[in-house]
Amino acid sequence: MNIAVFGLGHVGCVSAVCFARAGHRVTGVDLNETKVSLVNAGRSPILEPGLGELLARVVASGRLSATSDAAAAVRESHVALVCVGAAGAGYGRLVEAIDRVGRQIGAAIPAGNEPYTVVLRRAVLPGTTERVLLPALLAGLNGRPGARVRVAMHPEFTRKGSSIDDFHAPAMIVVGTDDPGAAALVRSMYSGVKAPFVHTTTPTAELAKYASESPQGPMFDGVAGLSALADSLGADADDARRILALNQEGGYGWTRPRRMAYRTSPAVS
Repeated sequence: MNIAVFGLGHVGCVSAVCFARAGHRVTGVDLNETKVSLVNAGRSPILEPGLGELLARVVASGRLSATSDAAAAVRESHVALVCVGAAGAGYGRLVEAIDRVGRQIGAAIPAGNEPYTVVLRRAVLPGTTERVLLPALLAGLNGRPGARVRVAMHPEFTRKGSSIDDFHAPAMIVVGTDDPGAAALVRSMYSGVKAPFVHTTTPTAELAKYASESPQGPMFDGVAGLSALADSLGADADDARRILALNQEGGYGWTRPRRMAYRTSPAVS
């Protein structure tokens, strides 16, 4: 599969390298020409144990490259992962980045028999996929005949310091979408990974990721509190609790110590 990854920060860079390691053809997209040049030279633009070596290997193999040309990346791919936004930059800046990239992707989607799939892959406030990303994509499409898009929320549950292991041996794979085709496509991206697959609604996937990232995360374990919040967001409280439970049972929750030592995971060769 050909994958475009928008944003070469921590989430985007790890995702791009790991999907390329799994055998996909990946194009990283970033406005920062320094990041683009580093990736194309086989050097990691971020610090993460083991990532530099893996990045050099997948770039040398031809499975990973980088560009600042968003339109070309869309034309040459089946799916786009939206990983833009820097940690600590403020939520307004994140929304602006998602809106900008959504419009760029929408404007570049070619006409075809199958809709183009766009997947939001980062922590956002619940409602962001439907209220920010989807309208931006439709604005970019501008009613162009034959060009269609489908959207999913696919949160990552990796931690800095053990992101590669966490990617290839996750507690679960979560996708939030009303489109079965989009869910099936995301699932096919992980053909070499054995983990529970949770297909839920977009607001539920956003809520579960938001809850897992919150400093008050354990508060969301309360049945009444989580149910009330889920109801207000149109999310499924049972699915959200299931995702949070899998996250904790797999050791990826609020109590698991971060592993700083890198080891090669056997999940994907």
